[in-house]
Amino acid sequence: MHLPVERRPPRSETPRRGRRGESRVVSLLLLGVLAFAGLLVHTFGPAFIDYMNMREVIKAASLSWYAKQTEQSARARLEEGLADKEIGYITGKDACTFKESAEEYVVACSWSLDVYYPGTDYYKTLDFWVSSSADRRGVAHVESLP
Repeated sequence: MHLPVERRPPRSETPRRGRRGESRVVSLLLLGVLAFAGLLVHTFGPAFIDYMNMREVIKAASLSWYAKQTEQSARARLEEGLADKEIGYITGKDACTFKESAEEYVVACSWSLDVYYPGTDYYKTLDFWVSSSADRRGVAHVESLP
């Protein structure tokens, strides 16, 4: 038994149907979404990168306090870390607190940052708070509120 084989015409001869212009609309929509996401990253990204760097600096300061047993070493490590990460503009001298209890050493900082939308006079104020505590065993815990 022999079955007949149907031959398809070459691709160039097949007529195009439907979807005229649809891919162009979807592409423009996708391009608009990507441009908006890029604008958000450009506007708010540096503030959140600096926030993540501040978490590391605060943790290092609390561990330095644990290791050297002096608040002055924690203050020095904080200043050194701010200079290394180039985020010294974030905090003033009164923005960070240092507390010692019977069980842990706590370093906490809070700051506000105005982020301007590109090309406008409008801005968004972002409030940040980071705290790190090193217990007597040298284990550091970082808490934060972006």
